[in-house]
Amino acid sequence: MLNPRLQPGEGIPQNWRLVKARQLALEICCRDDRYQWLANYPHSDYVPKDTLTSCRKHNIFNRSSHIPTIFVKNKDMNRLTKQFFQAPTGVFTQSDVAALIDGTDFSRHGLLKRAMSAGEILNIRRGLYCLAPEFQKKPISVYSLAQRIYGPSYISMETALSHHGWIPEAVYTCTCASFGNSKEFETPLGVFSYKRVPQHTFFHDVQRCHDENGNVFFMASPAKALVDYLYVHQLKWTRIDEPIASLRIDEDELACVKAEELKALLDNYSNGRVKRFLTGWLSEVKS
Repeated sequence: MLNPRLQPGEGIPQNWRLVKARQLALEICCRDDRYQWLANYPHSDYVPKDTLTSCRKHNIFNRSSHIPTIFVKNKDMNRLTKQFFQAPTGVFTQSDVAALIDGTDFSRHGLLKRAMSAGEILNIRRGLYCLAPEFQKKPISVYSLAQRIYGPSYISMETALSHHGWIPEAVYTCTCASFGNSKEFETPLGVFSYKRVPQHTFFHDVQRCHDENGNVFFMASPAKALVDYLYVHQLKWTRIDEPIASLRIDEDELACVKAEELKALLDNYSNGRVKRFLTGWLSEVKS
């Protein structure tokens, strides 16, 4: 097949496949009215790469065009990306790669490196990866990802309090209580902070949740999240009005907590500061 832009005898350039791929991406990008001027660009195969990239990203995150854009990208997708694009979840480990991809460790490592260089796969931590957002069939929840990064753990403290609507502030770090030592991970999808919170039954008053995209995660109750917050920040609260003033928690939210839940939490923690706070909270509930 000859390039219609070439004069007779000029032949096919070595980068013809790249030109065709960029033309195909251009057609998809130009569906947006803001980029219609590109359709009439005299040499669309030489449009600056940054311009094409910005158009492509806009299309990917537009909900109505997500699937057709992915379909076009799928033609030139890394073999590893294709494999996990078809998988139920876009999060995987090196063991998952070894189980699904034939070949040697060296060849699989090469696939990983090329996919990461192309921006198709993100390295979350050593041995744990996920598809980049524009290559995910369903969005990956940071709550679900938190359990894969480090565990056993559950969502707690500021993140859980914000999730339950107890605090008005936005939270930009995913805060978790962990069974092991405290750690923090900076990833391409955000910061994940894990704090060790010793207790008799680690998952007491923790609910197994799932969202509309099938992501599963463990979330502390708001009362447990508040207790974990007190322990981690070494606070000396003894009355319920102190977290109300400090965190701007609505008093009506605290009034909804039952005495039975507070008693169970009191038995689950051995820390003195936690026990004094729960005892004071319990006395106000009784009154």
